[in-house]
Amino acid sequence: MKRVLNLVIALSLSLLCAAVSAQAFPSKFVKLLVPYAPGGTTDIMARALQDPMQKALGQPLIIENKAGGAGVIAMREAARAPADGYTLVFINNGLVEITPVLQTNAGYDGIKDFAPVGMVSATTMFVVANENVPANNLKEFIDYARKHPNELEYASAGPGSFGHLSSELFAQAAGIKMEHFDLLPNYWDTVPHNIKKRTERTRSCDVCHVDKEGFLTKETLIPGGSKANEGLIFAPKTIKQ
Repeated sequence: MKRVLNLVIALSLSLLCAAVSAQAFPSKFVKLLVPYAPGGTTDIMARALQDPMQKALGQPLIIENKAGGAGVIAMREAARAPADGYTLVFINNGLVEITPVLQTNAGYDGIKDFAPVGMVSATTMFVVANENVPANNLKEFIDYARKHPNELEYASAGPGSFGHLSSELFAQAAGIKMEHFDLLPNYWDTVPHNIKKRTERTRSCDVCHVDKEGFLTKETLIPGGSKANEGLIFAPKTIKQ
């Protein structure tokens, strides 16, 4: 983790310092937008960066949660911010690769409007199922799902979210069919209720790592396209590099 933090800080400074030539950078606080509510994975990772980045910058790093529109509101604000290095956004790769494609009115272009500063993380996926599902690992889960198409439900933050599409990619690669339900609105308030209502008691089936060849577990390789959920820091693209 320390190595990752140091790398991100170094990349941030190299990009942002080049953006401001008229005066020493930074001369004031830097704002880091988080497109989701406090308490989520993205928010937690952003706050883990706060202290080391403040020490490196010599200025406060202000974390501002700008939830709404499945991340679109924060992305729009970041895209329209002055390209002076004082506004950054902490995102997952879905907001760059997925949202602008699915939402024609997203109001930003993930490639044209932003410049990458650094990648902070790649998240491991866990498969957790109702204890009544007769599966103790991913192979057994897939075998059961193939024999019971559309009988299993899975949850995500909403239609078109990274969790939704990566789960569909997993299902396609595994040759299974499941029903999707989303946890919006009020994502973090509804997680315990919606999950408990459908699962009651759960157990872990497997840890699913993302490999270039597919979804890889300790026992099973499911060939097919795959993508990790990456934590990224982006800046308005008009920053000079």
